[in-house]
Amino acid sequence: MLSVFPSRQKNPAELADWVELHSLKTKQVVTFSQLVDEFVEQDDDIAEDDNEATRSEEKQIFYENIMSNIQTELRDRANQLKDSYPFVYRSESETFFYKKESKNFKHQSYILCLFASYLKSNNDLLEYNGSYLEQKTVCIRNRLFPFICCLSGIGLIDGYGYMFGFPRPDKTDFKEAFIDLLKQLKQGEVREDLSEVNTEWKHAKDAEIDLVHWRKHVNDESAHTVYFGQVSVTHNPKSKYLYSRDIEKFFEYAEDNDNIPCKDNYLLSAYFPYDIEEREEREVCESKEHSLIMDRTRIPIYAKSCLGNRIVNMCPNQISKYKTSIRTLTNDLVNRL
Repeated sequence: MLSVFPSRQKNPAELADWVELHSLKTKQVVTFSQLVDEFVEQDDDIAEDDNEATRSEEKQIFYENIMSNIQTELRDRANQLKDSYPFVYRSESETFFYKKESKNFKHQSYILCLFASYLKSNNDLLEYNGSYLEQKTVCIRNRLFPFICCLSGIGLIDGYGYMFGFPRPDKTDFKEAFIDLLKQLKQGEVREDLSEVNTEWKHAKDAEIDLVHWRKHVNDESAHTVYFGQVSVTHNPKSKYLYSRDIEKFFEYAEDNDNIPCKDNYLLSAYFPYDIEEREEREVCESKEHSLIMDRTRIPIYAKSCLGNRIVNMCPNQISKYKTSIRTLTNDLVNRL
């Protein structure tokens, strides 16, 4: 269950998440001045003072400042996402509310990102709903969030995508998926004996690569722009970044890999369910030469449901099931707030 009011130690981005979830829960117009009054009334964290009036005034000023930061965050999200944002922020009346367009896939994508981010950093929902939410968190992390990330990458580069992260939607093992991927890229072949590279290759799963995106040459031969991506739902994603050594190791499984163009001519990408600018991660990403950074302010814009047929290792029936799961899961999570 969503807490009555959020911890005042949280940063503006997390507090803005709470306001969005509060709007989803109440399905009513949120008035920021009213929220400030509620926070002041319910907060007993500020040290006691002999003068009760002074304490009340301190709290009022404290929460007004916090609410100002929250409003700035929400306004920035609304400006960046435009019609992909499932909420309306009105600065003139200082109000905020949910659009209630449940069939809008971009809105569903945003709400999924919101839950993926919130469930990893807060325990109140998990404590209230127990094993149900633990199960759904795994579903979001392993299936649904990578799916919308794959769609968003396809939409951004106007290309094709491959969900390589384990477990894969087509249930293939590492060798089968690697053979299929090289076939799709039309670049190289897999070694006959993968144990020449690694005797434990059967446990490789995905070799740290979650998503692969590419655009094709005009003559439809080999891929000419390839992105290798990592998906992370954690709020400490530094250990999840891809490095050039990961791609080099990946292509060691290919036969005669010196003749595979994309082995030395590729781009890295990273996907997060929150706004990494607010978490000061963008500089870290750029320092690691990630050329495609997708977060909650970008993923919903490009994640179009009609692009599902460009995920080459998913059949139409699987794509339909994933879309249905996103709609039903986001609605169910909202109802459990």
